Amino acid sequence: MTPLVRTVAPIIASIPTVSLFVCILWTMFEDTVGLTRTHCNIPNYIPSLSASVSTGFRKRIWIASIGSSCVLRLYIHILYNQGLADLLATVYPSKSVLFTAHFWIHYVEIFSLFLLTIFTSVENFTVHRNSFGAFVLSCGLFGLLDLYLLGKLKKSYFLALSRKRKCRCYATMTISIFLSALCYIIHNHTCFPHLYSLFALTEYIFILTNVAYHYYIVDVIGDVPFNVFDPQSRALSLDF
Repeated sequence: MTPLVRTVAPIIASIPTVSLFVCILWTMFEDTVGLTRTHCNIPNYIPSLSASVSTGFRKRIWIASIGSSCVLRLYIHILYNQGLADLLATVYPSKSVLFTAHFWIHYVEIFSLFLLTIFTSVENFTVHRNSFGAFVLSCGLFGLLDLYLLGKLKKSYFLALSRKRKCRCYATMTISIFLSALCYIIHNHTCFPHLYSLFALTEYIFILTNVAYHYYIVDVIGDVPFNVFDPQSRALSLDF
C-alpha cells in the first residue's frame, strides 16, 4: 500500500528537528567549550548551530539527517509543484515561467542547504558562506512566489488556513534571520554578554520555522500518493 504525502511529511519534518535537538543537548552536556567557541570567550546559554553540528559524531548525525530529508524533499517538491499546477490550470499553464521558477528556486534552496551542511565554516568558509547566502535568498524568493501562487487558488477553508500558516512561518523566518544577522554583527564588534545566545536562538527559530513552512504542503497535496518508484501524476481538483 502506497503511503500518502500526509503520512510521509511528518517523518521528513521530524528527521532534522530531532537531530537538531540531539546535537544541541549533546553539545551542552558533553562539549561545554562549544558554548564559548568565539573570539570573545564570554559565557553563553546555548551553543550556536556551527558549534553543535560541526565536529565529531554530531556532524555525522546532522549531515545524515539533512541529506536524507533533502533527498525526500527533492521528490516531494515534484508532487507539490505539479499539484499547484493542477489546481491553477485555469489560471496559469503548467509550463509557465511562474511554475518553472517555483520548481527550480526550491531546488536551489535544497541543494544550497545540503552544501552548507557538508562544508562547515571552519573547513571551507567560502563555500559555506556562498551556500548560506544562496539558501537564504532562495528561501526568501521561494516563499514569496509560493504564497503568491497559493493566493491565486480558489478559496476554501483548508487552503486559506494553509496560506495563513505559511504567512506566519514566512514572517517568523524573515524576522529571525534578520535578528540573527544583527546579533552576529553586534557580537563580533562588541562581545556583549549573552548576545551570542540570542544569535543561536534566532538561528534555531529560523530552522524550525523553515521546516514547518515546508511541512504545510500537506494542506495542498496531503492525499497524493508518495510513490518514488511509480511517480504517476494525480490531477488535483479545486473542489475539496
